[in-house]
Amino acid sequence: PAQPRGAGVVSRAQPQQQPLEPIQQEEESSQQQQQQQRDDKATSSSSPASTDGNEDEDFVLASVTRAVEVAIASPLFYVTGGIALGVTIAKRFPGSANIVILSAIPLVGLSVLARTPLGSQLEERAAAQSAAYQQEKSLVDAARDAARTEDWPQHYGQSRTRWLPRDLIDALPDSWASPAHLDGTLPGDAGFDPLNLAKDQAKLARYRECELQHARWAMLALPGCIVPDAIGRAAPSLAAAIGEPVWWRVGEAKLNGADISWGGVGGFQIAGGIPIWGIALCQLVLMGGPEYARLVGIDSLEPVGVPLPGDINYPGGVPFDPLQLATGGVAGDEGDADARRRSAARNFVEQAVTEMYVGRLAMLGMAGLFAQAAVTRESPIDNLTSLIQ
Repeated sequence: PAQPRGAGVVSRAQPQQQPLEPIQQEEESSQQQQQQQRDDKATSSSSPASTDGNEDEDFVLASVTRAVEVAIASPLFYVTGGIALGVTIAKRFPGSANIVILSAIPLVGLSVLARTPLGSQLEERAAAQSAAYQQEKSLVDAARDAARTEDWPQHYGQSRTRWLPRDLIDALPDSWASPAHLDGTLPGDAGFDPLNLAKDQAKLARYRECELQHARWAMLALPGCIVPDAIGRAAPSLAAAIGEPVWWRVGEAKLNGADISWGGVGGFQIAGGIPIWGIALCQLVLMGGPEYARLVGIDSLEPVGVPLPGDINYPGGVPFDPLQLATGGVAGDEGDADARRRSAARNFVEQAVTEMYVGRLAMLGMAGLFAQAAVTRESPIDNLTSLIQ
C-alpha cells in the first residue's frame, strides 16, 4: 500500500509539473524574441542609420563652412549686412561709444573666427585653394605677358606710347627720356622718370603701390564730392536732409554739431550723427584691420578662409574680383581652359591700363577740387557752372 501511495503522490505531483514546462518555454522564447528585437534595433541604429546620421552631420558642417566662407569673402555681405546691422544697432543703442564699438565688430569677429574649429577648417580649405592658385600662376602670368605684347602693344613693351613724341624720345638720352628700369611691364608705364627716382626695383614697386592706392581713393572721392552737391542742387529739399552738400564744408559742419546723412536718407546717419572725434575713431578701427592685412601680405586672409590668387596690387579672388574677370570666368568654351585663360589675361591687362589712366585723371581732378575750394570758396558745381557760363 505504501508503494501505490507513493506512486500516487508522484503521479499527482507530475501532472502539476508537466503543464509548467511549456509555459516556461514559451516565456523564455518570448524573452529571447524580445531581446533579439532589441539587439536588432540597436544594431540597425548603430550601422546604416548611424552612418546616415554622420553623413548628415558632415553635410551640415560642410554647408555651414561653405556659407561662412562665401559670406566672409563677399563684398555684398559686408555692404548689405553691415548697413542693416549698423542701422539697427545705431537706432537701438545710439551714442558715439556704441558706434565706435560697432565699427570694431568685423575685425574682432574675424579674429575670433580664426581661432575656432570652424576657422581651422576654413584655413585648411584656403590653403588647398592657395596651392591650386600657385600651380596655375605660371600659366596665368604667361598668358598675361602674351596679352601685353600681342593684344596691347600700344600700352606695353618697347613700342608703347611714351610721355614725349617718338622723335624727341629718340633724340634725348635714354637715361632721361626712356629709363631702362621702366621697360613697359607695368600698366600705364609711359617711361616718365626723368630724375630716376624709381631706379631701385624695391622703390619702383613701392611707388606703384602708393600710386594705385591714391588713384583708387581719388576715384572714390570724386563722386563723394560731386554727387551730394548735385543732389542738393537738383532737389533743394534734400539739401537740408543731407546736412552739408558741399564737400569741403562737411568738416566745419561736423565741428558745429551737424548731422550728415547719405542722399538725404536719415537711416544712413550711422557715423554722420556722431561727433568728428567718433568718426576719426571709427576710421581708425575700420581701416586699421585692412591696412594691417595689406602690410602682412597677400596671405593675410587665409586664417579666415579667404585665399587671394593675385599680388598686393591686384589681389583678385572673391572679395576683389567677384565676377572672376581676371581668373578665367569670362567668355570662352567651358571645356577649354586655355581659351578662358587667354580671354581673362586680355581682359586683365586692358582693365589694369584703364584703371591707371582713370585713376591718374581722378588724382588730377581732386587736386583741381582742392585748388578751386581754396581760391573760389565755392562748390564744384558752382565752379563748373561758372566755367560754362
